[in-house]
Amino acid sequence: MTDGTTDGLNKAAVFICHCSGNISEHVDINIVKKTLKAEGFSVYDYEYLCSSQGQALIKKKISEGHVDRVVIGSCTPSKHGTLFKKCIQETGLNRAGLEIANLREQCAWVHPDRAGATEKALSLLKAKLKRLENIEPLEDIKVDIAQQVLVIGGGIAGITAALNLADNGVPTFLVEKDSSIGGQMAKIGKIFSPDKLAEECAMCSLSPLMNEVAAHPRITLLTWTEVEKLSGSAGNFTVKLKKKPRYVKDNCIACGKCSRVCPVSVEDEFNCGYMDKKAISLRFSQSVPKVYFIDPDSCLQLKGENCGKCAEACKTGAIDFSQKEEIIELNVGAVVVATGFEEYDVSQKPQYGYGIFENVLTQMELARVLGINGPTKGELLRISDFSKASSDPAPSTCDSRCESSSDHPFEVETPERIVMIQCVGSRDEKEGGNRYCSRYCCMAALKHASLIKKRYPKTEITICYIDMRAFGFYENYYRAVQETGVNFVRGRPAEVIEKPDKSLVVRVEDTLSQKIKEIPADMVVLSAAMVPSPGTKKIASVLNLSQDESGFIKERHSKLKPVDCSLDGIFVCGTAQSPKDVTCLLYTSDAADE
Repeated sequence: MTDGTTDGLNKAAVFICHCSGNISEHVDINIVKKTLKAEGFSVYDYEYLCSSQGQALIKKKISEGHVDRVVIGSCTPSKHGTLFKKCIQETGLNRAGLEIANLREQCAWVHPDRAGATEKALSLLKAKLKRLENIEPLEDIKVDIAQQVLVIGGGIAGITAALNLADNGVPTFLVEKDSSIGGQMAKIGKIFSPDKLAEECAMCSLSPLMNEVAAHPRITLLTWTEVEKLSGSAGNFTVKLKKKPRYVKDNCIACGKCSRVCPVSVEDEFNCGYMDKKAISLRFSQSVPKVYFIDPDSCLQLKGENCGKCAEACKTGAIDFSQKEEIIELNVGAVVVATGFEEYDVSQKPQYGYGIFENVLTQMELARVLGINGPTKGELLRISDFSKASSDPAPSTCDSRCESSSDHPFEVETPERIVMIQCVGSRDEKEGGNRYCSRYCCMAALKHASLIKKRYPKTEITICYIDMRAFGFYENYYRAVQETGVNFVRGRPAEVIEKPDKSLVVRVEDTLSQKIKEIPADMVVLSAAMVPSPGTKKIASVLNLSQDESGFIKERHSKLKPVDCSLDGIFVCGTAQSPKDVTCLLYTSDAADE
C-alpha cells in the first residue's frame, strides 16, 4: 500500500479492542479471532487499542512488514478515527489502508444476545476487509482557507469568543440580530461571586468588554443583522447576511433629543415589556454601538403618517427614513455559534397565575425591577404598585445606587413577603415541561434573595424547591444566604391564589414535614427554565446543525469534542449549547476559540 499497489488482502490484519468490557462482555472475541484466522487473516486483540500500548502493537505489526491493510474493531470512528489514522501514517502506511468497524455502538451496545452480537461483529469486520480489497492510496490536497471567523450572537459568550479570536490575530466578524450587543447578561443587574460571597454589578464587568469589541481593530461589529444562508465547507464558508435598516446614521451622538420628542410609547423588550420606551430609542443606556434605532412597526412616519419630529429634533442630521435592507456576503474559515437562550414561557403553567395575577413575575423580571436602569429605578415594588408607563428616564451610569439607595421615588410600600418557586419548566416531565435542570435557577433565586435581604432585611423570603443545586464553590454562597434568614420549603407548589387586595397565597406540600402549607405572599417569583432562543433554533436550521431533544445545538462528543458541531468548521459555545451560568459559558467560549 505504501507504493500504490492493490495486491488484495494478503497482508491484511484485524485488531480488536476489548474497550474495558464494553465490547468483550457482549462479543465472543475468541470466536471472532478463530473464524477470521481460519480464513487466512492475522488477528490481534488488546484491552485498549486507543492507549499508547495498543497503538504500539499496531505500529509494531505494520513495521515488521507483514501488514499493509488494517481493520480495527473498536468504538465509533468519530471518537478515535483521527487517532488511528495518525497511528498508521506514522509507520508510512497510507491512510486509505485503514478501516474501522464500530463494534461498540453498532454491535455490543445494541445486541443483548451474545451469539447474535458475535455474528454481527464478524459480519462488520468482514465487510471492512472487503472494502480494503481494491483500494488506492489517498493523496493530501492543499486548499486555501479564509483566515477570518464569523461569531454569531453578541451576548457575553459571543463577545468573549470574538475578543479571544481577535486578540490572537484572527480577523473576526461579530453578528448580532439586536440593535446592541450585550445579550441577556445586560439585563440581570447583578452577578454572584462565590469566592467573595457577594454580588457584583453585571454591567461593570460587561460594559468594558462591549466597548473593547467596538474599538478592536480586528473585530467588525454587525448589529441588527441575521444570518440567512451558509454554503461551502470548513475553511471556506460563504455566509449571506441580512442587515436591517436602523433609520439612524452612524453620526448619531446619542443625545436623546429624538426620543424625548417621539410621541409613540412602545413595549420595552429589555425591561420585560414595560411601556417605558419610545419608537426611537437605544436598547439600553450603555448600548454598543451607541446609535439610536427606529422601530418600523411603531414609527408613525414609516407607517405613512405625517410626523418626523425626531428628524426635526436631531441637530446632526442622523435620521434617515430612506435606509434600506442590505445583503452582505462574507467569506470565512470557521463559524462560532453563540445565540444564547430565552426564559421558558411560564404561562404554560397556569396554576401559578403568571399573566393572570399582576404580582407574579419571573426571576428575569425581578432582576429588571432590582436593576438601577429598570422600570422602578432599582426599588423593590409590586407590579401592581407602579405604573408601567413611567416616563422617568433611567440612570445612564452605574453609580452608588448600584449598591443602595435612600431616595424612594414611589410612595408605596415594599413587599413584606416574597415567595420564590423553583424549577418552573425544569425537571418537569409533564406536558410543556423540560426534563433537564437549567443549572442557573437556584443560584438566581439565592442571588435575588440575598440582594433583597441586604437592602430590605425585614422582608420575609421563602424559596420553594425540589432540590437546591449549588454547583462547586456556590455551595458556600448557598450557606451564606441561609444565614440571612431566608426560609426554604422542600416541595413543588400546587397553585397560587390571588386575594382581593392583590396579595397572594402559595399552596405547597412540605415534603420534609409532610404537611400542606399556605404561604402568604405580596409577590411570587417564578424561576423559569432556560430554553433555546428563537435565534438558536433558527441558526441550527440555517446551518443544518444537529440539535438535542430540547432544541439546543448538539456538540459532536461531550468529552472529546465538546464545542464541535455536527458540521466541520462550526463550533458552539454558551447557552446555545445547553443551560449554563455565566462562569461555565465563558469556559465554552474559550474552548470554541482553540
